[in-house]
Amino acid sequence: MRHTRRVPRPHSTRRQHLGRFGVGCNVPASLSLPAPSPFGKHWRPTYRRTMMSRILPSMMIAIAMATVLAACTREQAKPVTQATATPASVAAPAPQVSGAASDTDELYVDLDADPDEGAPPLTVKFTSTIEDATPPLSYKWDFGDGSAPGTEANPTHAYQKAGEYTATLSVKDSKGISGSEDVDILVEEE
Repeated sequence: MRHTRRVPRPHSTRRQHLGRFGVGCNVPASLSLPAPSPFGKHWRPTYRRTMMSRILPSMMIAIAMATVLAACTREQAKPVTQATATPASVAAPAPQVSGAASDTDELYVDLDADPDEGAPPLTVKFTSTIEDATPPLSYKWDFGDGSAPGTEANPTHAYQKAGEYTATLSVKDSKGISGSEDVDILVEEE
């Protein structure tokens, strides 16, 4: 059984109806609606359009996904019969203590020579800076001129003859971690 509702008529027999989302449509001034709607009292004739506008994008995505799945080969589409999970463990690295070397690094050695060039006899003051080392440290200097190696942290050495020399410092800490650095010395006649 249909119920007929009468809508008051303004100046014309048709009126503009704005749906729930502001979509306009012309509807007759008199509507025949089925028995009370299962969608509630706010149901409008534009409901179907609104509902389709909500469903359509999802349907298009589903169709696209079905197309992609249909394109898969039979072997690619094999179902997973048994899933295994492997627990993962992440270990945080040990904190670095300032002044202490890690077991895998080498020592940072910085070396300076003052002056690094001049006329013979050239007396050079070497200054070394060692970082990330565990004391005590052992020093071994090779001055590059055939003289005896030095064992001080900051030695002074005299170059007697003209030439180009490379002074190398090798350092080892109490954990056996080592590092080295070199500096070039130019001794020339003026």
